[in-house]
Amino acid sequence: MRHGGVNTVRRAAPSGADSAIETIRYLEIDAEEPHTGTAPGTGTVPEGRVGIVADLDPGIQSARHLDHPNGATGLAEATLCVADEDLAATHHRYATYLDRSPRQEGRSLVFDLDGAALRLLPSSALPMTLPG
Repeated sequence: MRHGGVNTVRRAAPSGADSAIETIRYLEIDAEEPHTGTAPGTGTVPEGRVGIVADLDPGIQSARHLDHPNGATGLAEATLCVADEDLAATHHRYATYLDRSPRQEGRSLVFDLDGAALRLLPSSALPMTLPG
């Protein structure tokens, strides 16, 4: 998998954290070849920017206020709607990123992620999945 190397950023930690500064390490995944479609830049994957973040410091994360205006307490699933003709390539790319195979659920491919999930949905199934 091609990537641009590990980036390190630092920012002020929230009040009450174990440290005054939070260090975050991440990398962004690059396409295997320069992308010539609608992605926002050479080398990016068709979705745009896809990244992986290293484990975050629990002493800092526990100090964050996690209240959300709509009452959400976590992210259980993300859905990526993909053009039908790109579904096979997207499936292969995410199977590589995640080092696992998805299960079929209706017309979707679902990657189970230890308590969360990533759903790849063909665009032709979107009106039936999210009517209106």
